[in-house]
Amino acid sequence: MKGDYTLAIKTSIVDFVLRDPSTTKHPTVEKVSTQQEASKIKLAKIKLERKLYVINPCIAQLIDLWYSQFASLRIVDINYLMKRPRAYRLQDFQLTINKQIEKTKSILMDSYFGKVIDIFLTGSRSKNLPNPVHQKQFKKFYDCCSTLMSYHLQCLCLESLYDFMDYITDVKYKNKGFQINVIISDCRLIFEPSFADVKETLLNTIHLIISAVMNVPRLETILYLDYQGEPQYLKPIIPNLLVYEYITILEKLLEDQCNAPQLRLQDFDEYLPIISGEMDEKIKTFLIEKHTFEEYIAEILPLKATAESLPIVKEHVITLGIYDMHRTDLIQTLVSLALAMKDALIDQMTSDYQAICKGIKKFKDDLDLYATMVDEFENYGNIDELPMYHQKAQYLDAKLVQGLQRIDAFNEEEAAYGFELSQYPLRKATYEKLSPYKKLFDCAMDFINQHHAWTTSKIGSFDPEMVETEVGTAFRNIYKLEKMFSDRPVTQDLAMKVRFQIEDFKMNLPIVQTLGNPGMKPRHWEIVSDIIGFPLVVDAELTLGKILSYGLNQFVPQFEAISEAATKENNLEKNLNKMVAEWADIEFTIAPYRDTGTYILSAIDDIQVLLDDHLVKTQTMKNSPYIKPFEKQMIAWEAKLVLLQEILDDWLKVQATWMYLEPIFSSPDIQQQMPEEGRKFTTVDKVQNSHHLFK
Repeated sequence: MKGDYTLAIKTSIVDFVLRDPSTTKHPTVEKVSTQQEASKIKLAKIKLERKLYVINPCIAQLIDLWYSQFASLRIVDINYLMKRPRAYRLQDFQLTINKQIEKTKSILMDSYFGKVIDIFLTGSRSKNLPNPVHQKQFKKFYDCCSTLMSYHLQCLCLESLYDFMDYITDVKYKNKGFQINVIISDCRLIFEPSFADVKETLLNTIHLIISAVMNVPRLETILYLDYQGEPQYLKPIIPNLLVYEYITILEKLLEDQCNAPQLRLQDFDEYLPIISGEMDEKIKTFLIEKHTFEEYIAEILPLKATAESLPIVKEHVITLGIYDMHRTDLIQTLVSLALAMKDALIDQMTSDYQAICKGIKKFKDDLDLYATMVDEFENYGNIDELPMYHQKAQYLDAKLVQGLQRIDAFNEEEAAYGFELSQYPLRKATYEKLSPYKKLFDCAMDFINQHHAWTTSKIGSFDPEMVETEVGTAFRNIYKLEKMFSDRPVTQDLAMKVRFQIEDFKMNLPIVQTLGNPGMKPRHWEIVSDIIGFPLVVDAELTLGKILSYGLNQFVPQFEAISEAATKENNLEKNLNKMVAEWADIEFTIAPYRDTGTYILSAIDDIQVLLDDHLVKTQTMKNSPYIKPFEKQMIAWEAKLVLLQEILDDWLKVQATWMYLEPIFSSPDIQQQMPEEGRKFTTVDKVQNSHHLFK
C-alpha cells in the first residue's frame, strides 16, 4: 500500500509539472503589486530551482527520451508472436521468448541507458548537475532520477505483462496455441510436452519479464567513474497482487484447456493391447507354442489391418483450444509395432517351414544310412564280437523308434500348414529288417550276461527254478531265430553257436538245481563233501562255475535227496523266524476302569487269534520229520506260546472277577452288611495293586 501511494504521488507531480516535456522554462509570473511580494517570489523561485529536481533540464530530457523513443518498447514482442501462422512447439516458444527478453535487456542497457548517460554527461558540462561534494543534494537529485527511471521500467514491465496475458488468453486469434504430441511411454499414452511443462514455461515467462527490469543499475553508479559505493539497481515496483492474479488466470486457463486433449485419448482405446504391451506378450507366448497355419493367419490379419487402416481412419492433428494435439508420432509408432508383430509371426512361419524342409531332408539322409548299416548285419557271424553287434543294433533300434516320432512331428507340422503329408516307407522297411537281428543279439547277450552272473557268483545266490526258466526261454528263442535266418547263412551260423552254448549249460542244470539250492546249510555241505570225497568250503570263492568244473554230475541222485531236505528245513526255519518276528511289534493295550484309578487289559482279541494260530502252526511244524536241526528252538518257542496263553487266561479271569466284585464292595451299604467280606476284598485289591497288575 505504501509503495502504491508513493508511486501515485510521484506520478501526479510529474504529470503536473511536465505537461510539455520540451519546455525548460515556466511561464512568466504575473507582476505583483508590491516590491516585497516580488522579493518573496524570487526567493521561492531560487529555492524551487535548487530543490525541485524535476524541472532540471537533464531530467526533462530523460523523460522526453523515454516517451519519444521507448514508450512503445515491450519486453516480449507480441506482434512477432502473432505473426506465426501455426501453433508453437513449446521449446521454440521458450527459445523465442528468451531471445526477445535478452534483446529487450540489451536495448535497455545499450541504447536506453547509453543515451541517458549522454544526456547527463552533456548536462554535467553545462553545470546542470549537482556537485558531488554536496552529498545530500547529490543523493536527492539521483534519487529523483532513479524514481523516474524505475517508473519507466515499471510501466514497461506492467504493459509487457498485460500484453503477454492478452496474447495468451486470446486463444486461436492472437495466440495460435502450442503443439503437444501424444506418445507411448512405459506402456501408456502421455503428452509430450506435458501440461505441467506448458504451465511451467508460461509461468516462468511472467517471472522472466519481471526479472528483465530488475537488473538496471542506478545512473550515478555508472555515470561517475570514481563511484566507490555498493552496486545499486533501479527498483521498479511490480504489485504482487497483480502477479498473483495473472498466475491464477493462467493456471485456470491451462486447467480448462487440458480436459479436451485427455478425452481425445479415448480415440485409441481399441489399440490399448498394443499400447500396454499386452499384445506383444501374447505374440511372444504364441510364438513359443505350436500352432496351425489357420491360427497364424488369424493373428496376422488383424495386425495387418491395423497397420493399413490406422493412418487413414485417425486424424493426425486435432486443434483443441490452446493445444494442437499432434498424433502422427503415436500413429506411426502403433503402425510400427503392429508391423513388427506381424513380421515376427511371418518370420516364424517361414523359419518353421524352412526347419521342416531341412529336418525332412536330413531325416531321409539318416534313413539311408540306417538302411545301409542294417544290411551289414548279414555279414556279422563272429560270436566274440557279439557285444559290438548288440550295441549297434540297440543304437539303430533307438534311432528308428525315434524316427517314428519325428515322422509324426513332421506330419503334424505339415498338416498344420496345409501341406501334403510326407511318407517314409524306408523307415518301416529298415525297422522290420532290423527286428530279427536285434532279437537274436538281445537274446544271445541276455544269456551270456546271465551265464556270467550265474557262474561267477557264490553258489546259491540265484533261485534254481529261475535259472532253469531263463535257460529254457533263451533256448526256445534262439532255436526259432536260427530257423528264421535260413536264407542268411552267416547269421544262422552265429545263432547256432549261441544255441550250442545254451545246450552245454542245460546239461548242468541238475547240479544247479541241487547244489545251487539257497537252503543248503554248512551241515548239508558236510554231507556233500563226504559223498564226493573231498571237502567243500562254502565261501565267496565257491562259485557255480567252480562247482561245475569238478564234474559232479554222477552224484546228482544223492544231491537231490540232500537238496530236498535242505529246502524243507529251510522252509521250516523261515516259518519259525516269521512267527517270532510277528510278535516283535505286538503291544498290549490298557485302559482306565471307571474312576477307580485302576487300568485293565483291553482289545486283546487280535492277540488271542494270533496266539492260537501260532500254537497250531508250531505243533504242526514240531511233528515234521525235518525239524531235527532246530528242534530245541521249536520246543522253546512252543513253551513261550503256551506260557503266554496261560498268563492271559489267568489274567483275564482275575480281571473279570475283580470287575464284577469291585462295584459291589465299593458300596458303603455292602461294606456295612458284609464287613468281613469287604475287608478281605480290600486286602486282596491292595495286594494286586502293589504288584502293579492294574496300575
